[in-house]
Amino acid sequence: MRQRVTPSLILAVLALVLATAGGATASALITGAQIKNASLTGSDVKNGSLTAADFNRKALRRLRGPRGVAGAPGAPGAVVATVEAVSDTATLNPSPTGQNERTVKAECPAGTVVTGGGWDGDERILISYAKMEGNGFTVTGTNITSATVGLQAQAICARIPGARR
Repeated sequence: MRQRVTPSLILAVLALVLATAGGATASALITGAQIKNASLTGSDVKNGSLTAADFNRKALRRLRGPRGVAGAPGAPGAVVATVEAVSDTATLNPSPTGQNERTVKAECPAGTVVTGGGWDGDERILISYAKMEGNGFTVTGTNITSATVGLQAQAICARIPGARR
């Protein structure tokens, strides 16, 4: 059996082709170069379809309003920590052979924590160790000079509101 191409079949296929290609054809027909400058208005653009990326920086700066009046100053911030330095000194008798060692410790007061420290004294004192220990800073040294000298341990202590110690 032979099938015939009828005029109605041709019209139906043509209508189908035009219906599916219509949107693609329209978008290819109009370009930005063909639109006259300043011819589009806000009513021609769908609400919410433009973002800040669609505008150049100069245009965005023009959209910004004038700077407002400064508000009242805020409340002062909370104290994060208070810091104090404490020290303790020991006398070191001469020990030319380096066998008379002495330890001194600067202890932070209750409610504070040690955050660091150091020592002070004659540069000829041999320091065995200086370290944070417990809640203070401990220094152990030997006087290798021929005179009596002082050795001072120093601790940096911080009081942190709300911290337990």
